[in-house]
Amino acid sequence: MFKKLGLATIVCALGSFAAADFIDFESDSAGGKPNSWASVSSVNVLFSDTIGANLGVFDYGVQSIGQALSVDGDDPSMLEMVFSSNVSNLSMVFGNDDPGFSSPGDLAVLRTYNGATLLGTFSVVLNRDDLANQSILATGSFNRATFSYENSSFQAIDLIEIVDNVEFAAVPEPATMTALGIGALALLRRRRKN
Repeated sequence: MFKKLGLATIVCALGSFAAADFIDFESDSAGGKPNSWASVSSVNVLFSDTIGANLGVFDYGVQSIGQALSVDGDDPSMLEMVFSSNVSNLSMVFGNDDPGFSSPGDLAVLRTYNGATLLGTFSVVLNRDDLANQSILATGSFNRATFSYENSSFQAIDLIEIVDNVEFAAVPEPATMTALGIGALALLRRRRKN
């Protein structure tokens, strides 16, 4: 009985874990995009420009990996991402850290929020080589995030953000965690019987 229950519980629980969403923008049509835009690769996140509506999907050469998403306009705008449910991690590759328009110590900054409440700030020092060869990662449980280029005092700088290979995973539902716990207990009881 416990063997069947434990196995069935674990199979159901594992089946309900959502795979990570991965957006490389390759399947999206090139061109300008409105605020609250979703890639064809995932409907689980909406992208916006925090100042105006200057989103674009293009191949930026060495500043991207094929097509990428940009927040155009050399202004202190940020890329905003609103998720359909809480996510446990978010990573992305970034480019366009042009040494002619950035200074030593400038940062790529990823902030996470629950609604309007700031939860965490993650940063990476720009290597300023103008290539899409750096990445940034945020962890926790959040439903909104912003990405921007900032100086060492965390003030936005006038630099176009370009992001690629955006990846995130949904936080498992409490029922999934409960099911995993029940399955593990059933397996432990089974082992004790033997």
